[in-house]
Amino acid sequence: MSVALLTRFMFVPLQLYGQILGQKMKLLQPDNEESQAVMKRYNQQGNKEAVKIERQKSKMLRKSHGLYPIVSALNIFQLPVHMVYISMINRLSYDYEINPAILTDGILWFKDLSVPDPWGILPVAGGVMSMLNIMSTNAGGGNN
Repeated sequence: MSVALLTRFMFVPLQLYGQILGQKMKLLQPDNEESQAVMKRYNQQGNKEAVKIERQKSKMLRKSHGLYPIVSALNIFQLPVHMVYISMINRLSYDYEINPAILTDGILWFKDLSVPDPWGILPVAGGVMSMLNIMSTNAGGGNN
């Protein structure tokens, strides 16, 4: 658990940057929408050079306000670390020689902790909780 907390702590600056980025993107949303509309109009007219110039203006606007969306994408590197932790915990907890009580002790509707959930309640509950978490934390400035 302490290693997981340490990993979370290491990624706090990136998470904070992601939150700040989302707020800045919301503030710049009218400018971005206007730029997108101009690019769409130029694209419909077939003026590729004007689209390219407008895209450069949009990039410079983001750069002048310190918006680098790729930096917040670095949070994805938490995933392999947590997968390794989960894998290690699973291997240790399902080893009958290390933990023989896993075969006899149970909790709630689980009688034998070495077998999967017989009714599939935990995966469904986990999926619902993940979906609710994703829906409640829209850090991006775009539309849902």
